[in-house]
Amino acid sequence: MTNKTDSPTHQTTFVPAITTVAVPLLIFGQHKKETTTNTPQTTPQTPPKPKKKPTGTAITKYEIAEEKIKFLNIKGFFKKRWVTVKEFPVYEITAVESLDNWLSLTWKGEVHSFLLKKNADSFAKLQEQIQTMLLEHQAALEKKMKATLRRTELLGAINASLPIVDLSFDVLMGLHQKRIDWSRIEECMQGLGTSFSYKAQSLPLLELDFSKVTAAVKSQTAKDASKETFSCLKTIHAYFTGLKAEDDLADATPNFLQTKTAILAYYTLNDLLLAKVVGDKDSKKEETYLDELLKSLSEGTNVKVESEQLLIEVGKFGSEENREDVAEGVRGLFREQLKLL
Repeated sequence: MTNKTDSPTHQTTFVPAITTVAVPLLIFGQHKKETTTNTPQTTPQTPPKPKKKPTGTAITKYEIAEEKIKFLNIKGFFKKRWVTVKEFPVYEITAVESLDNWLSLTWKGEVHSFLLKKNADSFAKLQEQIQTMLLEHQAALEKKMKATLRRTELLGAINASLPIVDLSFDVLMGLHQKRIDWSRIEECMQGLGTSFSYKAQSLPLLELDFSKVTAAVKSQTAKDASKETFSCLKTIHAYFTGLKAEDDLADATPNFLQTKTAILAYYTLNDLLLAKVVGDKDSKKEETYLDELLKSLSEGTNVKVESEQLLIEVGKFGSEENREDVAEGVRGLFREQLKLL
């Protein structure tokens, strides 16, 4: 039985009432707030400025001739003729650009602009032609500069080496005399110094050390002095004959082959003088070789020395009294011709 006085235990929960007015406010009001918050602000954009119309001197046509570019217009009413508006040496132009019928070029620091009267025409081909000519001209200048440098350095190497060749052969001739004049040989060594070095931008380094020759001469050891002197001559010979053909400039004068020929001819000439001292009477082989070298040298250069003329002078190389004068004379004759290389 249930006691009526005992009421059941109840838990009550308060639920707030949401009216039909509140619901739209909650939904749409919140959405409106979020929309307002998330919308990015935009700044007004400046309208693009219109491009400037190219300006310049109006011309009817252009032409390139004799390394010059001319811009022309036609003049006259009854008797029309072409008149040059502007003229520029192509190789003095430092910059060029074009756009359709507009062209701009820089000459002596000043900018000159031109417009073709016919808008349908274009300056593109002219720009390309000028740029090609400038590149080719620059390449030709660089090639010419390299050839000039090579010529200067080759002649420098020859002129620096010839006195050493002369003194070295003088030492050898002195060592092959019946009675060696050591004081005269020491004078030759003073002319050689202790060492020699020739540096060039476009050529290998040439270095010589005369210390061993000097030591042998001071000790008056003929065999060692002769050996070391030959060694110096071989070094110079190998330097010129060893110049690589792939490094040569064919347009340069003298080139490697001509330089080698000149040095070989000079060695052969001195060898003929040495043969006179040694007493070698059979020198036909050397004489023929000298003649061949001189003919070869004359083909591509201005050197026009005849072997017969040199051999006549060599034939005068007899007694010890006149040897120095004869040697200097025949060498000088050849060296004078080498100036024409």
